[in-house]
Amino acid sequence: MESALGHGRKEPAAGELEIAAVARKSLVAARFIPAGARLTANAIAVKRPGTGIPPSQLPKLLGRKTSRDIPPDLLLSWDMLKLR
Repeated sequence: MESALGHGRKEPAAGELEIAAVARKSLVAARFIPAGARLTANAIAVKRPGTGIPPSQLPKLLGRKTSRDIPPDLLLSWDMLKLR
């Protein structure tokens, strides 16, 4: 009976993990962003899939400079940004 109750932690099932990456969203370039530009809210969009930087991290991106050109609709990653 105890094994039927599980371990008490809420976790996604194995089959749900694949869907989670597709169902979640990430931050992407809303337009072309040249190298050295400061990121603004107008330059960033939220789109699927959820394999990039999550939208909850947007405040950490705003105001940072880009380290390279970023084409439109490309998933943003931390290596595209300069350290503060």
